[in-house]
Amino acid sequence: MEVYVSEVDSSWPPNIRFPTESKEFYEKLGFRLKKQLPRQKGYLYRLEL
Repeated sequence: MEVYVSEVDSSWPPNIRFPTESKEFYEKLGFRLKKQLPRQKGYLYRLEL
């Protein structure tokens, strides 16, 4: 399973910064970073079962 986690700007209000915190959320669930996507400004995480 793969998920895309968008990168957010630290100047954005706290209530829309969840995607940044999502990286840690998915890592706690066992997802591992597959690659950073600079063009889409985000990260691709993969979980292998």
